[in-house]
Amino acid sequence: MALRVAWGLLTLASAVVAEDLHFLVMGDWGGTDHSPWTHTAEVNTAKQMDKAAADLGAKFTLALGDNFYYHGVEDVDDTRFQDTFEKCFNGDSLKNDHTFHVIAGNHDHYGNVQAQIDYSSKSTRWSFPSLYYTFSKTAPDGATVQFVMIDTVGIAGQSQLNAEDVGGLKGTELPGPANLTAAESQLYWIDKTLAASTADFVIVAGHYPVYSVGDHGPTSALSPKNFPYLQQHKVSAYLCGHDHSEQHIDKGDGVQYHVIGNANFHSGFDHTSTVSSSQLKYHDNQGSGGYATFSVNKDGMVIKHYDGDGTLAYTAPSIPPRGSLPPSPPPTPHPTSAYDCRTDKKADNIGTDTNLQHTGDDRSTCTSACDENSDCQAVYWHKTDNHCHILTGSFNKDEWEDQLASNDDYDSCFKTSGSEGMFV
Repeated sequence: MALRVAWGLLTLASAVVAEDLHFLVMGDWGGTDHSPWTHTAEVNTAKQMDKAAADLGAKFTLALGDNFYYHGVEDVDDTRFQDTFEKCFNGDSLKNDHTFHVIAGNHDHYGNVQAQIDYSSKSTRWSFPSLYYTFSKTAPDGATVQFVMIDTVGIAGQSQLNAEDVGGLKGTELPGPANLTAAESQLYWIDKTLAASTADFVIVAGHYPVYSVGDHGPTSALSPKNFPYLQQHKVSAYLCGHDHSEQHIDKGDGVQYHVIGNANFHSGFDHTSTVSSSQLKYHDNQGSGGYATFSVNKDGMVIKHYDGDGTLAYTAPSIPPRGSLPPSPPPTPHPTSAYDCRTDKKADNIGTDTNLQHTGDDRSTCTSACDENSDCQAVYWHKTDNHCHILTGSFNKDEWEDQLASNDDYDSCFKTSGSEGMFV
């Protein structure tokens, strides 16, 4: 009798699993640039992902970029494909009918990213049809998931300055797209693709974060004012890497933001002030590696973060299907910051000066960038080439005015009210 009860419970558990679509997600997994071409954390992650795929019956993985540290690959025959990918992710449940859906990170763009796309024709496990693309899956119970895989380096610019630079620019410092026409084409495609989706769940996956409390921090080019498509089209979740940690951020805008970038090296948390404590649901950077599992059915999508030793570190609340969500209420307007601006003046020898590079074609894009940084006190706007510097620190308006000097190429503005204590 006890045996029959146990068998019944096992059968029930198997039925529950069978009703779900399961898949895995990893980011920043790309080994090292010297023998043995893998990192301990990457190897740990690969072993645990193989076990997770076996337990769940997961048939695919999303790989969120920085696939080959530090300089990508040279050509489609580069040995890194074998040494860092094929030989590392070689467990029985990650081979044969398991597919890795890939996007590029900044380190991949530093090399020959087209070679990574072309490798799709050489490996049945590697799916990277173009820099941005979409595909869909259906759960056993009929729940549909659309995946929109995007190239954030093409939108925000390259963070890696040179071959020796491994830390790179922060998200507020990125220079913008190297090819503006290509970036605009991608943005048009993203907007059109998301607008047309009727899936129960939509996942957008990119390398750079929208929001992050990690070392690189949030990406200005992907902020809602510059990249409004996630909120406009009711995206279920945005997934990224770049910061080498695991995070869950809920800004209250309907999108769940998950950083899954701990499959290799790990890094710290320099930007915890960019979101409120109530918005930061989870963050961790264990050095043993890390990945996430996703389980989807008609009732919801559950995301679980695991350390590289297979320990369950965090389970996020279930995300409901898009069709079950009530209409979005009109956004509550944030208080608008007021600025005292001085034309043809420059005040730069005060506070901590951060060059944000090109933020837009008028001075208001510079003050808007200041609004996104809770520590920003003032800006100066370089009119001749449309780039912005923000000044952070503890200085007052009188001290700022003392630094003002005539300069026809610049405008300077001091934040007088509105955003103190506000998280944007």
